[in-house]
Amino acid sequence: GPASSAATDLLAGWLHAQLGVPVSRRVGGFGVRLIRPGGPLALEFDQNSTAVLTRTGQPDGRVAVRRRDVAACLAEELRRLDDDVIYEKALAGVAGVDRTEVSG
Repeated sequence: GPASSAATDLLAGWLHAQLGVPVSRRVGGFGVRLIRPGGPLALEFDQNSTAVLTRTGQPDGRVAVRRRDVAACLAEELRRLDDDVIYEKALAGVAGVDRTEVSG
């Protein structure tokens, strides 16, 4: 994701904390790639804001994603005022993420 994207940092941290595997965060377009024994799995966004899921031996899955403005995101977060366990795990995992400042 973009270098200044806190959401991308948090996603990388959450993946590191949840999966307990090395996670590399790259600067560039937004996507997630998992290297698995059965073949890679990739979730990327194309220029039309469509999420594309690519898996070895399977047809690509596509889902249109609507971008939400800051007000809509904030309203969603304010609906829950209890502890955010997922956010806590993401923050804890950020320190273990390999940040690479080159596109790739």
